[in-house]
Amino acid sequence: MALFPIYGVFQGDFVPHLVAIDTENTMSQVAEAVAVHSVGRRVAVNPSGLYEAIVAGEVRHHDALRAAESGVTVICALHSHSERIALPPLATRVRATLPGLAITLSAVDRDPFAIS
Repeated sequence: MALFPIYGVFQGDFVPHLVAIDTENTMSQVAEAVAVHSVGRRVAVNPSGLYEAIVAGEVRHHDALRAAESGVTVICALHSHSERIALPPLATRVRATLPGLAITLSAVDRDPFAIS
């Protein structure tokens, strides 16, 4: 359980939001965390409640704009964050699968982004 930032662009909105989410959040909770900044403000409430989303580590600016214009929510988890969150469980799985292989995660590498 740890907070990390993502950039999210809600469908129909033109403003990306830096949102802190928890590593244990479900996709619905992540989408809700992004939606709360847009729905009812710059984006009309969707009565059906159905939205599609793209989750990525990196999204080019114009790709995000095109996705938003076509009604797709874009959640950009940032390259560094999306890798770091996956490394510990991946290391655990590799260690279990290949017990003779030494797996070490860096103790000095740090994310260049921070939540203040």
